[in-house]
Amino acid sequence: MLRSMAVVGLGLLGGSICRKVKELSPDTVISAYGRNQDVLREAKNDGVINVYGTIDSLQVQNIDLVIVATPVIASIDIILHILGDEKLGDDTLVIDVGSVKQGVCQSIFNHQKARKFIGCHPMAGSEKSGYSYSKGNILENASVIITPYAKNEKNDIKKIEEFWRWLGSNTLIVDAGAHDAMVARTSHLPHLLSSCLMEYLGDSDTDGNASYLTFSGKGLRDMTRLAGGSPDLWADIVSLNKEHIITVLDQYTNFLSEVRKQMVNDNTREESWNHFKKARDYRFRMEGR
Repeated sequence: MLRSMAVVGLGLLGGSICRKVKELSPDTVISAYGRNQDVLREAKNDGVINVYGTIDSLQVQNIDLVIVATPVIASIDIILHILGDEKLGDDTLVIDVGSVKQGVCQSIFNHQKARKFIGCHPMAGSEKSGYSYSKGNILENASVIITPYAKNEKNDIKKIEEFWRWLGSNTLIVDAGAHDAMVARTSHLPHLLSSCLMEYLGDSDTDGNASYLTFSGKGLRDMTRLAGGSPDLWADIVSLNKEHIITVLDQYTNFLSEVRKQMVNDNTREESWNHFKKARDYRFRMEGR
């Protein structure tokens, strides 16, 4: 499907995409660029990429698709740099994989080559980060949200849809603002809750020996798994999507206040049971049960 592809940022997602492309099309020439040359060298030795270099040495000539897979704020300048490269071909498309879309799309919209950029968000991440955790199969059956804007052409959007489906993912096209409002609920809020719980436990550990772990089981580890995510990645996400996140946090805080109020008012066992039953039903529905 691709003759050539360039990836900026060979972390979890960038590495996973390269692995899957090589699995499906070994002859595709993949060039990768990033800060850590040791990681890129490892990927070349693994046969995952063909060429590598620093971000400053990025070559876009004769490339079919450029994928920017860096933290969101850094990705904006990189995308603008790519679009401004006079060697960028007429048929070359540029996509990103960031968790926030509206701020990125707005930053690119007025560029003279804005048509060539199409925002994407593969819902296939992990709390782990880095090339060493990359796996081609994390894209299989994953949802990829595509957020085109008015500058994009239908045929180009179709090409990007076909690319993600070729990798085994499911695609959904939505407005960038609608995307950011939704992931504030389903992705960004859960990460904040996990991080806050872990920080609360750590700060209350007065003897510094993580003694709370003695009284914890798998449930705590499940609840705080997301707290192991990249601080660079999540600081960018909160910074760019804080308006939607604050709205969701306010709603969730009000909900928790109502739960607390019921407990203070000595709610009955039946009321507590109804709460846990409702939550369990929603969970089962999410699982497709």
